[in-house]
Amino acid sequence: MPYASPVFAHAPQRHSKSLKINSIEMPLTSTGHITPLQQAASVPGRTKEPVLCRHAAMLFRAHINSIEKEVLQKTSLEPKDDLTPVSLSEVQLLVKSLKTRKAPGLDGKPRDLPAYYRPISLLSGLAKLFERVLKTRLSNHLFGKGLIIDEQFGFRPAHSCPQQVLRLVEYVMEGFKTKQKTVAVFFDVAKAFDRVWHAGLGYKLYSLEVPDRLIFIIQNILSNRYFTFRHERTHSTRRSIRVGVPQGSALSLLLYSAYTNDIPRPTSGVQLALFADDTALFLEAGLGAPSSATFRRPLMR
Repeated sequence: MPYASPVFAHAPQRHSKSLKINSIEMPLTSTGHITPLQQAASVPGRTKEPVLCRHAAMLFRAHINSIEKEVLQKTSLEPKDDLTPVSLSEVQLLVKSLKTRKAPGLDGKPRDLPAYYRPISLLSGLAKLFERVLKTRLSNHLFGKGLIIDEQFGFRPAHSCPQQVLRLVEYVMEGFKTKQKTVAVFFDVAKAFDRVWHAGLGYKLYSLEVPDRLIFIIQNILSNRYFTFRHERTHSTRRSIRVGVPQGSALSLLLYSAYTNDIPRPTSGVQLALFADDTALFLEAGLGAPSSATFRRPLMR
């Protein structure tokens, strides 16, 4: 029984004859017996990966294009905001707040391992100081107007990781007093800061009504970044970087909070706790097991 796959129709043509990608015979036929292994066509992993990636890209391309187009249109307009100019006293205050005994140099880490290199380390001192100026203005807007959700304890004044942990501990202890159990699920986003989509970040900053000129500067900092990959003596072609915020940047932490600020907030008694890219969902239940549907809904969202 032949099976025409719309996904593998986009596979490289050089494989189409030998692997019969456009008409793959299913191992289990309509008569119920298993096709002999020698007669069943298959697609190797090296062919599946790029095909599936292209197929997934086509599914979301329309949405991605609409977001990028909207952000491009907004950033092409004249800025309209009441952002105050940077003052000398503001810069002096930031310089005085810098940590002492911090200077570039040997730190004992292997110099031949790329994992120990961060783009922010190549930035000049003036650029790092300018980032702190931007951070102050962005922080005043987001926290001064109460725009960051209360469940996020990361990167905000008067909040810390121990305080968020204490909130969970107190919740569990209150359950013990009434003979209630607490069910919790913990998440950690892999490479969270490397997955921040630049256009999506701009869109969310506009949604939070961040001043136009502040968004323009942030978009300018993140745009026109490229990378190449070197293997032995060969180099890949130059590729554009469209995701990720610089590691180690004073501004990146706050940008991540703004980017994830629209995380779905659960209902039905399920509690949400956030600290940067760490997330916890917890629920107080009776002596019996909690309803799976009660926990499944916030997890699927």
